[in-house]
Amino acid sequence: MFSVFFAEILIKIAIRNLFSAKLKSLILGSFVFAGTILVVVGNSLLDSIDDSMSRSIVDSFSGHIQVYSDSAKDELSLFGGMIMGREDIGKIDDFAGIRNELLKIDNVLSVIPMGIDTALVQKANTIDVELAELRDAVRTNNKPKIQAKSRHIRRIVGLLEGELKNLDNVARTKDRQEDEEHIRRAASAVFWSDFSQDPLAALEFLENKIAPLSLESQDIFLRYIGTNIEAFKATFPLFEVVKGNAVPNGRRGFMFNDFIYETQIKHKVAVRIDTIKKARDEENRMLATDEELQQLVRQNVAQFKEVAFQLDDEETAMVRQHLKDKLNLGTDEQEFSIILQQFLEMNDDNFSIRERFFYEYITPHLALYAIPIGGTLTITGLTRAGYVRNVNVPVYGTFQFKSLEKSALSGGQNLMDMMTFRDLYGFGTADRVEENAEIKKEFGVVEVARENADEALFGGEDAAIVSDSATTGFDEFKNVDLQGAQRYTQALLERIYTSDEINTGVALNAAIMLKDPTRLDETVAVINRVSQEKNLGIQAVTWRAASGLVGQFITLVRAVLYVAIFIIFVVALVIINNSMVMATLERVREIGTMRAIGAQRGFVLWMLLVETAAISLFFGGVGAMAGSGLVLTLGQVGIPAGADILVFLFSGPRLYPFLAPIHLVIAFFVLLGVSVASTFYPALIAMRVTPLQAMQEEE
Repeated sequence: MFSVFFAEILIKIAIRNLFSAKLKSLILGSFVFAGTILVVVGNSLLDSIDDSMSRSIVDSFSGHIQVYSDSAKDELSLFGGMIMGREDIGKIDDFAGIRNELLKIDNVLSVIPMGIDTALVQKANTIDVELAELRDAVRTNNKPKIQAKSRHIRRIVGLLEGELKNLDNVARTKDRQEDEEHIRRAASAVFWSDFSQDPLAALEFLENKIAPLSLESQDIFLRYIGTNIEAFKATFPLFEVVKGNAVPNGRRGFMFNDFIYETQIKHKVAVRIDTIKKARDEENRMLATDEELQQLVRQNVAQFKEVAFQLDDEETAMVRQHLKDKLNLGTDEQEFSIILQQFLEMNDDNFSIRERFFYEYITPHLALYAIPIGGTLTITGLTRAGYVRNVNVPVYGTFQFKSLEKSALSGGQNLMDMMTFRDLYGFGTADRVEENAEIKKEFGVVEVARENADEALFGGEDAAIVSDSATTGFDEFKNVDLQGAQRYTQALLERIYTSDEINTGVALNAAIMLKDPTRLDETVAVINRVSQEKNLGIQAVTWRAASGLVGQFITLVRAVLYVAIFIIFVVALVIINNSMVMATLERVREIGTMRAIGAQRGFVLWMLLVETAAISLFFGGVGAMAGSGLVLTLGQVGIPAGADILVFLFSGPRLYPFLAPIHLVIAFFVLLGVSVASTFYPALIAMRVTPLQAMQEEE
């Protein structure tokens, strides 16, 4: 009864004082109100983004945990590290054995082999493609095809000649003069009339002197994941096929990320048109006012030859007629290059019609994708030993991660089968071992111990003897069965590997999916302990650590948020503290009188605490309700991702924030801390007031 009585008195005094100083209460309360909204909404948004980003990373290709060699020189970075070149994360020599040990841990659901690397792919230009087909026609003596391809190449040479003429205002260097001479020779009637007499020499000239003058070719660096694609597809729920098919189980093959396929492998003119269409349809940008879109149009007009090169005489005539009939562009007398440039000069009024025309009447005659689905991709990479290796691998299709199709960050990962990855990376596979054994047998290669190498080469009865005839010439292709090599490569591509064969061998890292993700840190600790106890030679890290700066993004943003909250509440604390000090000094008479009639120091302390708490709880409560309402509203309508990076962070085109009890609990304790801290010093002053001071104040 005693405590209830005094509590009632304290509350009445606090309410009276708050209403007697309304302006002060509103000023103090506004800081508490704003800070509380920031705490509730900020933590809600960050937790929602963190949850979404974890889905983007975990369910796409990282898994909950990544394991790699404990002797790695660099840290694993799934999105690329800060160093230039390839990260050295070591290797897992016996993936099958490691996988078996990891699956014994009760919370481990699946273990997927991986190897992340980059390699070079060169997109051939149109001249290269046409020359290759012409060479094939010459080899098979296909005269109709020779004539058709010759006409097409002569047309391309004519376009190159016109392009060089347009550069007359550029300084005429020696190299450029030589290029002009080569172009004039290739464009002359004499060159093509003599073509049939020595076609191979003519082809060599065209390939070495003319083809390099086209700027169409482009080197593309692809970042890819070597993995068991069937297991990858079954493990990661965001994976979905977009074009073509997934690589069949056990086969060698490659899958482009659809984002890469549409932005880097697709025809450049088509990519620019697609970009303009997306900007107009999805972002409401207009060509008339957007300099970036205007620049894309200018690039298409200036680089019209990227379309013209691919059209032969018959296709050119067909497209010319369509342009005349459908769009009323050009005449029979005008050069096609001028008509094509007029067509590519797009604006807001004609863009929709011309975009549809481009895809309906022009792209059927183009190689819309430099590397078609169903074709063979030649990848050039560096092995771990530092030498260059090329591998051919069929392209089965494209894929994307659901809801992340517009994200460049998730769109940078392509997929390659594990056997091809090992070949490209320089790790010996059973196929390579078998191939090397056959080569050694065919050429009589004998293993020689290091200590006997000099004797075997330069002395002894069995020393190699080079006959004088060897100096007369050397044919590197003599006795080489090129068709046999092609058959062997084709056999590799047609072979079906078992799961044991795919898992047996080297992997650089592995993704682990868990049964219970809430036990993430616990499972990482268990894996690292098991690795040490059984000498597995691996280390485990969470998906966040393996993601590098991307995974640490939320931690950095949360730190910024907490700094902002800290600054707001420090300001509030100082203002509340100063206001309470001033209020205490103004109430010396009141406090002294209360002390004179028997109020203890504790009562005075509680009086000030209740007053501050009343301000904090009232305005903080209103702020918490306002923040909660804002979060719940955003949770219904969503926050649109205005940039590609936000699509990745939001795990889709919109973020739908959620409100958790912890967000309100954090806000409550922050308010409690500010209330106590801001009242501490004024309370000390008030507790020292005596009845004598009150009497002196009155005098």
